[in-house]
Amino acid sequence: YTGMAPGVTLESYGYEDDGSGIFLFTNPGDLEADYGEGIADYGADLANNSISSNIELNGFLCTIQGDYGVLSQVVDAVVWGSLGAPFRIVWSNGNERFGGRCDVEGFGDYYSMAPPATAKNPIMVGALNSNDDSVTNFSSFGPSDDGRLEPTVCAPGCQTSADGGLTSATASSDTSYGVLCGTSMSSPVVSGVAALILEDWRARFAGSDPRNSTLKALLAHSAVDRGNAGPDYQFGYGSVRAQAAVDF
Repeated sequence: YTGMAPGVTLESYGYEDDGSGIFLFTNPGDLEADYGEGIADYGADLANNSISSNIELNGFLCTIQGDYGVLSQVVDAVVWGSLGAPFRIVWSNGNERFGGRCDVEGFGDYYSMAPPATAKNPIMVGALNSNDDSVTNFSSFGPSDDGRLEPTVCAPGCQTSADGGLTSATASSDTSYGVLCGTSMSSPVVSGVAALILEDWRARFAGSDPRNSTLKALLAHSAVDRGNAGPDYQFGYGSVRAQAAVDF
C-alpha cells in the first residue's frame, strides 16, 4: 500500500504529560516541545494529530465537550507562528458520538467535539464511510460551544462494506497493516492531501508555502457538499477532493 502521499518523510512523536489537570484540555503536556523539535530539527512542514481527550471514554465531565481549553490555545498559537513561523496542522475531530453519556447536555449528538478539536486554527477533520461518503456513526459533530463551525471538512475514516474500515500501517512490524476506523484515520487522509497540495504549490510558486488558513480554504471550497445544503455541523464544508483542491 502506498498511502496518500508516499513520498513524504514521517517524524512521529508520542504525547506525554505529568498527570496533572485534564488530559489534552487543561494539561498541554509536551506537545509544544514536540512541535518545536519537529520543526527546528527535522524541518517538518505540517503535522497530523490523531489524538483526543476522549471525554466519553475517559469519564471526564460532559461540560468539557465543545470547550476551548489550554491546549487548544497552544495549538492555535503554533499555527499562528509561536514557534518562529506559521505552521500547518491537521487534527482529528473526535469520535464522541460512540457514547450517549454526554447527550445529557441537551443537544444530542451535537456539540460533541472533544478538546483540543475545539481549537480555531487547525484543519479539523470528521470521518466518512469511504464507500458512500456517508457520515460515520462515531464522528463528532459541531458546533463548538462558542458557535464555530466544526469540523472543517471530512474524509474517509471507515467503511460500511467490504473489510469495514481503512487499511493502515500498524506498529507490530515494518510491513504490517490493519483495518481501522476513526477520525484518527480521516485526519491522516487530509494530511496526505495537504502534502500533495504543498508539493504542487511549490512546483508552481517556488519560494513560498501556503499558510494553514490557505490550505483550509483550498480544501473547504473544493470539497463536495454532503448532508444539508452548504456547510453544516456534521460534514463541515464537505468531503475533500485532492484533484479539485489543486485545480482550485
